[in-house]
Amino acid sequence: FSRIPMSEMVASPVDAGAVADTQSAGNLGTSSGKEPPFPVKLHRILSNPEFRDIITWLPHGRSWRVLKPKAFEERVIPLYFRHAKYASFMRQVNGWGFKRITQGPDHNSYYHEVSGSR
Repeated sequence: FSRIPMSEMVASPVDAGAVADTQSAGNLGTSSGKEPPFPVKLHRILSNPEFRDIITWLPHGRSWRVLKPKAFEERVIPLYFRHAKYASFMRQVNGWGFKRITQGPDHNSYYHEVSGSR
């Protein structure tokens, strides 16, 4: 999930789980009124400079990390999702196939392997 063009972000969730309110910030920019898929919402969150102290790309741009889970739950999740729980957000992260880095300087950050031909 390293700064992939939005046109290449196609996948299917294991668990569709909670989805965004059609009036939320997570739905901005869609003309059909359909909710964007989770990776699109996540990319929008990561692209928003207001949230850089809460959730951010790591300097190399290949993974991202939630820096302040409590602030993320209180300030970010309600803008993009119908639910307001950090645990539900993490369930979606895992359901969409993101992997957590458990060791080294990037520990507790997440990445996604992109499949398909280019």
